Amino acid sequence: MTGSPIATASGPGTYDTSVSRHEQKGLGRFRMGAWAGFVGAVAAIGLPFAFLWLAAYNPGGIFAFDSTLLQYTNWLLIAGALMFLVSLMMYRWGFSALRKEDSRFNVAIALCWIGSIGFILIIVVASYFLGSLDSIAGCIRGQPTQALSCLNSQSPLGAATVVVGFWLGWLGSVGIVIGLFIGGWRIPSVLLTVGGVLYLLLLLVLVLPFASLLTHVPGLSYIVILAPLFGILAPLFVLGGARRSVPSAAPA
Repeated sequence: MTGSPIATASGPGTYDTSVSRHEQKGLGRFRMGAWAGFVGAVAAIGLPFAFLWLAAYNPGGIFAFDSTLLQYTNWLLIAGALMFLVSLMMYRWGFSALRKEDSRFNVAIALCWIGSIGFILIIVVASYFLGSLDSIAGCIRGQPTQALSCLNSQSPLGAATVVVGFWLGWLGSVGIVIGLFIGGWRIPSVLLTVGGVLYLLLLLVLVLPFASLLTHVPGLSYIVILAPLFGILAPLFVLGGARRSVPSAAPA
């Protein structure tokens, strides 16, 4: 449509030269948030899932379910939570830049602030439990589903803080989903929207273990395996959408 303030990219090497300055700044921060989210997903979701799966289905192998495995997993969770915190901050800054032209990003910004508090709580509690991994490993006895009850036996306040931190972080990720949906419509960018959908699917998968405490969830052990896939693919799609939409290759 001629004269429209919004244009779409027509090919891999074609960029939208009508993207405003605020949108360019927001997309640049989306890229940084996506990179941090990708590293965080690998550290906090992908590698721990792989280690725990190998320990559960290959007993006696390299990955034995003991305090050493828990220590490595705990450090990965801390590193992943730090990267998710950075990712939320970058997305929040990106939404703040876009808010100058679209006030609908206010909800996404507020939720990202809430999520930041949640990841800070997770980092603090995970660091606190580093000294109690031997007793926690003995309590779990190779059954990761017992982790929360074992944390509760060690420190009820710490376990409650983990749950609160998880849900606050979950709400922060909802803010990312909302912001990506609005941004994908505004730019427009199909890849940003797909990234938002994948983040939404990840959030639904992460809720299922809690839902299973209230009702039977068929195939739960197989569904949760999708969490690393969604967690890794989502930021990659966001990264692709942000890169294709920024007119970095356009002539000055």
